[in-house]
Amino acid sequence: MPPVRLPDLWSMPWRDLDPVRREFDFAELFALMRSLPPAGEMPSPGADRLLIDLWLDRMTAAGSRCGGV
Repeated sequence: MPPVRLPDLWSMPWRDLDPVRREFDFAELFALMRSLPPAGEMPSPGADRLLIDLWLDRMTAAGSRCGGV
């Protein structure tokens, strides 16, 4: 399955961000959710900072594989 593409929110005009004017695409949401690492892999509170950074890198990588709705 191809990666989901998320837009760069900082560069989008308000008309594209206004929830009143947008249709919600559940298929894109589900594809994004499937691309994220399992929640069970989230480091526990008080975990080593390096472990937390590695997990955050995985989450960021999953989001960056997405690139434009």
